[in-house]
Amino acid sequence: MLSRVADLILENRQALAETLVAESGVPWKDSDNEVARAAKSFRLSAEEARRLVGEVVPIQGAAGQSHRMAFTIRTPSEVVGGVRTFIART
Repeated sequence: MLSRVADLILENRQALAETLVAESGVPWKDSDNEVARAAKSFRLSAEEARRLVGEVVPIQGAAGQSHRMAFTIRTPSEVVGGVRTFIART
């Protein structure tokens, strides 16, 4: 789903950038870069979702990310109980 969102952002890149310009008044180039960054963030998140491990994720190679750090944290969402039975063979 995250990859699909990235695709949709890029498919609608011009309209999204135009909306940012109209709403915030930032220059076109900055708006277009922000839309591209959003798509990259979704792509990076999609890739990270495939790993499901708690670790630091290197993102310095992505444009504009040299002073940022991304990481994942696994946290329990609920308690799970399990019962295991053994059958003794004689």
